[in-house]
Amino acid sequence: MKFAKETFTILCDDIRQEMGNKISLMGTYGKDVIVPSIPFIFPKLCLLLIAKEVQIEIPCLKVIVTIPKSDPIILDIPAPPIKKKRQDIQIGITIAPLNIKSEGEATIDIFQKGEPKSFISHRFHLRKAK
Repeated sequence: MKFAKETFTILCDDIRQEMGNKISLMGTYGKDVIVPSIPFIFPKLCLLLIAKEVQIEIPCLKVIVTIPKSDPIILDIPAPPIKKKRQDIQIGITIAPLNIKSEGEATIDIFQKGEPKSFISHRFHLRKAK
């Protein structure tokens, strides 16, 4: 079964929960994440997952961050409770710190814990500023 009708991911420097049920995203990135030098350490890198009309309940998520020339970073994240069918959810995922050793393709894969295949994969390229 499909996880949700639609899913979106946004990579950014910080996610802040504001008053009035607003979320602020600081320093959003596109497909290229440009760093001033390599090696470089992000004190924090965040991924916002937005899922529209969630179809199944997920007790826990496993997040695997893969960057060039580094061991994968594995995070276990509790999923928000699904209170009704076809509910929309937003999940903020924080990776801190993130040590960049090389340019190249990076991936953040999100799995339902215990499942072998990711249901969301956010790909981006790490590049050094010229």
